[in-house]
Amino acid sequence: YQYANYTNPSYTSTGNGILKLQLINQRADFSFALISGGISN
Repeated sequence: YQYANYTNPSYTSTGNGILKLQLINQRADFSFALISGGISN
């Protein structure tokens, strides 16, 4: 996800791009937490 962000600097400069990145990052962290939690349990 971050690679797509860096390849498109115009997205980072715009508020919409930042919002999308934040949503993607939150989803990635949430899914990773679910996966790590399932494995640990």
